Amino acid sequence: MTRVVFFGSSTLSVQILELLLSSPEIQIVAVVTKATPIHGHARSQDTPVAQVAQTHALPLFRPNKANDVIEDLSQLKADVAVLFAYGQILSDSLRQIFPHGIVNVHPSLLPLYRGPSPIEAMLLAGDTEVGTSIMLLDSGMDTGPLLSQKSFTIEPRLSKAELTSALMTASSELLLPTLFGYLEGTINPQPQDESRATICRLITKHDGEISLFKESIQTFDRKVRAYANWPTVSIGVIQNEKPTRLQIHAGHIEDVHPHSQPSIQVRDKQLMLELVDGTYVIEQAQLPGRAIVSGRDLANGQVLSLQTSD
Repeated sequence: MTRVVFFGSSTLSVQILELLLSSPEIQIVAVVTKATPIHGHARSQDTPVAQVAQTHALPLFRPNKANDVIEDLSQLKADVAVLFAYGQILSDSLRQIFPHGIVNVHPSLLPLYRGPSPIEAMLLAGDTEVGTSIMLLDSGMDTGPLLSQKSFTIEPRLSKAELTSALMTASSELLLPTLFGYLEGTINPQPQDESRATICRLITKHDGEISLFKESIQTFDRKVRAYANWPTVSIGVIQNEKPTRLQIHAGHIEDVHPHSQPSIQVRDKQLMLELVDGTYVIEQAQLPGRAIVSGRDLANGQVLSLQTSD
């Protein structure tokens, strides 16, 4: 029986934790997740991982700093730790308490897209060859040696939800065989090729604020898909003679040809954006304080124009 400590916090982390729980060869001896906010309301503010850990009556730690639980985790005599989307960088001192280190699931083909937003980075780059990596943590940001990778081809206009699901499926298929192969010594860690390394940054709410006067049609389409749900692409519009921002949740490129200047149009009962090099059909959008509606419904009920100063 392999004794494992799991580090994770997000909803996606739950998939990895449940995968580990499904293996009869693994015993989860502890779960470490982000701390509950001071102003939070107990369980309602718990991470999704904390809620699953409590459901399974697993020992649970919510440290403000991961180093705060080094002594507690040391006493558990775990063989290895597994991490996915924990939310903190772990120290050398913490990694060293595990004889086989900390195995990390990173949804990119490392060394590409090291950092906190690899899925968004793939979409923004327009990649059609994507994949996931299982690696060992070291002192750098996603720089540790690789244990295994899985790549696959995607359609150019895949949504973020679809890409995320595909990457999580690939990661789940890869993790357990890799983990056991590594522990048994049949998989040896391999260094990453530093000459190919790229880094992605943390996405902020301002990344979704788009000026159509500066965007190509391809880049705009990629941003709508990459920023779906959060921060969500928004453009400056005039509604009832007042400036506001229109959030665009989904759409597609209608055609690629030049326009004299960007504009927002209603054509064939569809709400369309004309960018400098193409036309984009808005499928779902939202005005401040309103529900998300179809582009057709918005075209029927609103008179909109672009802010020329956008």
